[in-house]
Amino acid sequence: YSPAMVRFYAHILDAFQRKGKRIAICGEIVGNPKGALLMVGLGARWISMDVNGIASVKAALSNVTLQELKKSAEICKNLRTEQEVMAFLGF
Repeated sequence: YSPAMVRFYAHILDAFQRKGKRIAICGEIVGNPKGALLMVGLGARWISMDVNGIASVKAALSNVTLQELKKSAEICKNLRTEQEVMAFLGF
């Protein structure tokens, strides 16, 4: 959740989208509802996680708009520390 990694993910997701390529984000970051919201806000449209995370991630995603997620992700990209990002996301 460091701002540098948030910007890195944003860069990678943007590069794939500009080329019309699919990219999936897998693992713990998207298995956590807050991480999934961040990744979708950054541009992830395909996420893969352990089956135990699906219900909570689905519930979290159903309560926000894509526009809200994009705005939140932009804020995270401009924060200074991992602690600030995590506090903003509600960890």
